[in-house]
Amino acid sequence: MNGKMKWTMWAALAAWSLVFVGAAEAAVVPYQKVAFIKDTDYFSDAFTIDTAGTYQATLTDFNFPSDFDQVALDVTTAVDTKGTLVGPGSFVFDAEPGTYYASVYGVGGGALNLGLFGVQVEATSTFTTSSPVPLPASLVLLLSGLAVLGPLERRRRADSNGPVTKES
Repeated sequence: MNGKMKWTMWAALAAWSLVFVGAAEAAVVPYQKVAFIKDTDYFSDAFTIDTAGTYQATLTDFNFPSDFDQVALDVTTAVDTKGTLVGPGSFVFDAEPGTYYASVYGVGGGALNLGLFGVQVEATSTFTTSSPVPLPASLVLLLSGLAVLGPLERRRRADSNGPVTKES
C-alpha cells in the first residue's frame, strides 16, 4: 500500500470513528460546601440556579473525626421547600432559575462533638445546559486538514532534497 493510500485510509477511519463520538457537555454544579459543625449548630447559605432543570442535592458525612450524631439538609426557596434529607444521602428536585438556600443542621459526634459535612447540588445526568459543543465536526475538520498537509510537507521535503543544478 503506497503512502497516499495509507493517509486516505487513516483519514477515513478517523472520520468514521467520530460518527460514534457524542457531543461534550459540561457538568453544572451551582453549589458546593464543606464545613465543620461543632456541638449543635446550623447554617444557611444562598446559591443561584441559572438554568431550569432537574438537580440532585447530596449531603455527605465525612466521618471525620467521627460520625455526626445527627445531620440534616433542606433545600428551599424563600417560599417553598424543594427537599429535605435527614442523614447522609441525596434527593432530586426540579428547579427554575432563581435563588435557593441550602440549610444544614448537625449535632457533632464522638469525644470532640465535631463533624465534617459536604453539600453538593448538581444537575442530573439528563440535564443539558446549552447547545452541545460540536467536537466531532471540529475533529473531522482538523484531521482532514492534517491529511492534506501531510502529503504537501512530504512533497516539499522531496523538492528541497532534489538534484542540484549549476547555472553557468
